[in-house]
Amino acid sequence: MIYINERYVLQLFGDGAYLFDTLNDYSSIKLNGTETEILRRINSLHDVESVWAAIKSDYNIQDDSSRAHEVFNNYISRLESQGIIVYNDCKTVGSSIPIMGTQGKCYPIKATIELTNKCNFRCTHCYKEAEARNNTFIDTALLLKILDDFNGNVRKIGFTGGEATLHPDFEKIVKEAGKNKQYELMLLTNGSNIVDLSDETLGYIDSIQISLYGINKDEYAHYARSCEFDRVIAGIKRIAGIERLADKAYIALILRQDNCRRIDEYISFIRSLGIRNINLGITQSLGRNDTACSEWTLSLDEISEFEDILKPLYEKYNDMNFFGFSKTKRYKPIINEPDGEHYTHFDCDAGVHNIDITENGNVKPCVSLPSEFFEKYSYKQYHDIIEAGHTADFCNCICCLENDLLQKGQSVKDKYPECFK
Repeated sequence: MIYINERYVLQLFGDGAYLFDTLNDYSSIKLNGTETEILRRINSLHDVESVWAAIKSDYNIQDDSSRAHEVFNNYISRLESQGIIVYNDCKTVGSSIPIMGTQGKCYPIKATIELTNKCNFRCTHCYKEAEARNNTFIDTALLLKILDDFNGNVRKIGFTGGEATLHPDFEKIVKEAGKNKQYELMLLTNGSNIVDLSDETLGYIDSIQISLYGINKDEYAHYARSCEFDRVIAGIKRIAGIERLADKAYIALILRQDNCRRIDEYISFIRSLGIRNINLGITQSLGRNDTACSEWTLSLDEISEFEDILKPLYEKYNDMNFFGFSKTKRYKPIINEPDGEHYTHFDCDAGVHNIDITENGNVKPCVSLPSEFFEKYSYKQYHDIIEAGHTADFCNCICCLENDLLQKGQSVKDKYPECFK
């Protein structure tokens, strides 16, 4: 029996499809029509000869066409060598990967939805400058429509903020989202309100990421401007005690100058809470962190030093999983020089396979990009575009951002080191 590796998701997109690796940050492989059909047949038939028979019928291939059979077998061998397909006689016939999307349409594979700009913390590094006095919430009716549109088309949806749990209809939204959903629902939160959520609400959440800004009350008071440390820890422990969620719970640990040198202490603390997954990352110079002398700003030397400290800890904490911080080059403030005089494209899948929907109900390519330049489309406008089989164009937004930064004596390359090309 032959199967597509369960780490992959197949999404129909435009006239072809993409194969996304869910364990490698949804990296993608673009497929043409024939490749798409072969993988769809493998996903349903699980037998090479049956797949070949179906492909012969679909494309009117003659029985004596040895060249076509050779090309087919070579493609199957290539898929196997890449680990995309596996042979396993122990699996049941029903073991198939999800197929998302609609042929002829261009839905993203992942979407982040900012439920609000309100937050009960006032973190010193917040790119969004979220705080308690903000009071914008995404319209509940619009959000439920978005979730209905995305069901079966988008694989992963993340609720974030501000602090997502502060939306007045948060539990209602999650419960509605959980009905007959075909997507994975992730909650990104500061963790302070987990203790108040109902078991039913948590039952609809597939994965959760909790940001940890310190390992004691003093650090929370300093970096998060919050006295909620005890509630955060209680929330983390609650999640760790839910077997279904514990394996899909992540602690987001944003690196800064002091915790880089104390990473062993931090990992040990997180491990003691019962969580085994840690997302490591650094901030950009945005929002409240828009200063070169910020405590959250790391030099290349400090990043390299951190990597040296981290390496032996992989062995020490071999029961822990670390994500998001694999190579120093990912964080270097250097990107490709623009074609001609301007940056014109994103250096990732932003705006095509990944999108962000703001609390205003507008669509932009990424949560970290400034709304004043990138909230170009209302959700309705964006939905009409992808339903028609097109992708949203944000090139003019990039040019406007670049011009604005140049007037301030800044550059896109320095301000957004990983975003554009």
